[in-house]
Amino acid sequence: MKRSAIFFVLAALALAPLAAGQDGKILYEQLCSACHGSDGRGDREGQHPPLADSAWIKGAPDRLIQIVLHGLMGEITVPSKHSVSPTYDLVMPPQSALSNEQIAKITNYVRNSWGNMESTISIAIVEAQRKVTSGRKEFWLAKEILKRYPLNGKAGIESSNLQNLKPK
Repeated sequence: MKRSAIFFVLAALALAPLAAGQDGKILYEQLCSACHGSDGRGDREGQHPPLADSAWIKGAPDRLIQIVLHGLMGEITVPSKHSVSPTYDLVMPPQSALSNEQIAKITNYVRNSWGNMESTISIAIVEAQRKVTSGRKEFWLAKEILKRYPLNGKAGIESSNLQNLKPK
């Protein structure tokens, strides 16, 4: 009787991290792969852009975090060798209900998979990005987000400038 109770407790403890501390790959597969593909190459019909080798993923992390937080609507150009078409007219729903930790895990997985090799995004960076646009209620439009967070990464709040934005 004691053995079965101990086994049950150990089994429950072994499975708990999957719910509470899921890694980025699992979260990506659950929340993102239906559109962007499990291989990050987008869907084969050209409805959803690739994340593999995408300029939208590279550079400062702010743009990617903002897209996850507030979504993206309208026509975008995605330069990637995996693009079915370089132009996509889309609606990506916001994922603001995710925790800062979950967003950090997903974005780190994306930024370091399928040939992407980008810097790590901390939970503090996600938290600061959420705070900067906390009043935003609408989707980002491509022109708008690219003006604020260009693909070359020279504008916006980059991770190296976040020490003044960290929540207290």
